[in-house]
Amino acid sequence: MRAIVGSANDHEMLLCLRAEREFLRLLQGDCNSPVAVLATIENGMMKLRAQVFDQPSVAPREARVEGTCDDGEGLAGELLRQINGEQE
Repeated sequence: MRAIVGSANDHEMLLCLRAEREFLRLLQGDCNSPVAVLATIENGMMKLRAQVFDQPSVAPREARVEGTCDDGEGLAGELLRQINGEQE
């Protein structure tokens, strides 16, 4: 049982979760929003990508960002700006 619980307490997983949740918060989305967001960490770098489906007949807006894994919330803000077509 400890192995199962321990695997759910993974630091990288927590960083990814925070970045994904921050993107949804900034987008003012929830579990019922037509949004896909995924954070992954490899070699200390976080990749965060998202798709926002505005209308069923229109292709989704997509964006990707990459940065250090300790700045997931900042990456979420950058991802939102990109997906909205805003310049930095």
